[in-house]
Amino acid sequence: MKKHLKQIQQIVRISLSDIEMHSKSAENLLMGTGAVESRFEYLRQVGGSGIARSWWQIEPDTAFDNIHSWLGFRKKRLKELAKSCFLDETFLANLDLGQATSILTYNLKFACQMARIKYYRVPKPLPDADDVEGLGEYWLRYYNTGGKWGKGKGSIDKWMEAQKLLK
Repeated sequence: MKKHLKQIQQIVRISLSDIEMHSKSAENLLMGTGAVESRFEYLRQVGGSGIARSWWQIEPDTAFDNIHSWLGFRKKRLKELAKSCFLDETFLANLDLGQATSILTYNLKFACQMARIKYYRVPKPLPDADDVEGLGEYWLRYYNTGGKWGKGKGSIDKWMEAQKLLK
């Protein structure tokens, strides 16, 4: 794996551990997601609506929902996330869409954690860490849905091609 990808993998590992959501499957899923969504090159969506942010291409609506509909009922996790991301807990609990957009763009730990929480909220277990195609199917079904605009543009072929970046 290229040197900069090892550093990104460390960001993922630490970010997920800080909120007690790390597993090797989750780490591989987040690395795969970043590879296919942005090739770890873009912090802002290229083309389309341009709304998605970070290497994981999180939409501000997703972060807003994660905070207000999920973390809002899990105060311990909200506190862990705020501490991990160097954010004030009260500020985070009252985050608006504009603030979510900025933080997703400039705070890598926050963006990584928002992607992990999006996956965590899926009521299906993660595939095995070494099941690259299974992780791709999970990404395609639960992450690359296209949000409120309809079907995403992903495919298993795109996922598998992006995984070459991680070798």
